[in-house]
Amino acid sequence: EIPSICYEWVPGEHPKENINSKRALVDCLCDLRKLSSRDLCEIIAVDGIKETNDILKQLEDRYYFFKSINNLPKEILDLCDEIFFIVKDRLKKNFSLELNTLSFSDVGLHNVIADARGTYTFIDFEFFGLDSIVKVICDLYTHPRGIFSSDELSLVSEKLNISSYEIDVCENVIPAIALKWFFIIIKRYVDLDNYFDFTVPRGIENPKLMLDYALYLTKIESISTCYTFSEFKSVR
Repeated sequence: EIPSICYEWVPGEHPKENINSKRALVDCLCDLRKLSSRDLCEIIAVDGIKETNDILKQLEDRYYFFKSINNLPKEILDLCDEIFFIVKDRLKKNFSLELNTLSFSDVGLHNVIADARGTYTFIDFEFFGLDSIVKVICDLYTHPRGIFSSDELSLVSEKLNISSYEIDVCENVIPAIALKWFFIIIKRYVDLDNYFDFTVPRGIENPKLMLDYALYLTKIESISTCYTFSEFKSVR
């Protein structure tokens, strides 16, 4: 047999940010949490974590790529170094986690199509697989295209049945997850065909702002009272 892939066309467009689109995302996250208990998938999500040491290993790989980039502004280099070593120190103690949810790993309306009937379809499964609910929550706070407020995410955490232990781990690792998103975004400003040259950042995903947010997260007392990245942008 010849290997083949069948694609289904999904009509519609990316939904606007409103109560309906937010509810659709939360319902999807809750469904994925329940489905994970049925052992339907054995694949671990890209950047999935079974312990906090996994985050550190992922960050180190991204950090060494970052250090290979030419023409990085000194301000960004110095700030990234400062945060990276703070994060490494915070992750000295390893916390065990469960692969207790299915995750798209890149949740947001940019990966959703809504049709005229109000049906929402998630269309990006490139990074899909099993993951810890800890990383899912941290991603919702720190994603560069995040749409939820901190108050909304407190309610989402309740709906997802996050344990007090998992909340404690979230508070410890959330700066590392924010730094991970910085490393992901920084690659958008690098010309990989031209000696890894850095180009001038633009738009809302300014990498310096993401580093400022990661540094801010190293100083919070509780995740329940901290800004999401979308809130942080609006107050800066």
